[in-house]
Amino acid sequence: MNYAADLVREGDYERALSTLEGLRRNRSGTDFEKLALFTGLVIYQEVLGDRGGALRIYSTLKSRYPDDLLTAQAERLLDTHRSPRPGRQKKEREETLPEGFTLLQNYPNPGNPSTHITFTLPERTHVTLEIYNLLGQRVRTLVEGVKEAGPHAVVWDGRDEFGKIVPTGIYLYRLQSADFVRVKKMVLVR
Repeated sequence: MNYAADLVREGDYERALSTLEGLRRNRSGTDFEKLALFTGLVIYQEVLGDRGGALRIYSTLKSRYPDDLLTAQAERLLDTHRSPRPGRQKKEREETLPEGFTLLQNYPNPGNPSTHITFTLPERTHVTLEIYNLLGQRVRTLVEGVKEAGPHAVVWDGRDEFGKIVPTGIYLYRLQSADFVRVKKMVLVR
């Protein structure tokens, strides 16, 4: 997963998708497979804008893990970005927006070597998502800026602001906007 995350950061999405597919096949029936499927879906949907590719992955995720949290997150992500029919765009957009801010538990937890952090926003707003150690020192800022309403997924690769791998331990992640602050705990294992 770490190699795939590096490829995404470098903008080599085709190789990242190929790496995720290999990981998925080699780890069938495991949390790694679920994570690889979800990550591929996010790349297709959010980065490449390929809804067909995202829907194909969702179909596999839904059939193999129908009651899983990642499957539910994938469904919300796809539903938020569905193609509206003419004349119904505003109504459908309103129906898909979350009612409030949410910060979900990272997945997998413990993360090894990376983990996904998912949050939803009820409106377009400026948000900050940061990782802290137990001493309260900021380790890394993952998100800083204005984000659209709806679900968002971020991968933390277990590195600090300088690209250095952080040690095994307990970390806190904090989502903050003008009128919302939520902190959750996660474990990182090396």
